Amino acid sequence: QEQNTKTQFTPKGVGVVIAPWNFPVGISVGTIAAPLAAGNRVIYKPSSLSSVTGYKLCECFWDAGVPRDV
Repeated sequence: QEQNTKTQFTPKGVGVVIAPWNFPVGISVGTIAAPLAAGNRVIYKPSSLSSVTGYKLCECFWDAGVPRDV
């Protein structure tokens, strides 16, 4: 018996990423990229101790084509 399965992903809304100071890039990239790939928006709050790293990470996403308002 042959069966076909179809999976359709739909955006759910807005997610929040709060990144720690001690591993700001690795944790942030994984937790930001997945919701963006699914069509969701992300609010990103880096640690105040790594705010420049957070901004540079946002620039990387913008350079990759993610709109600034997403």
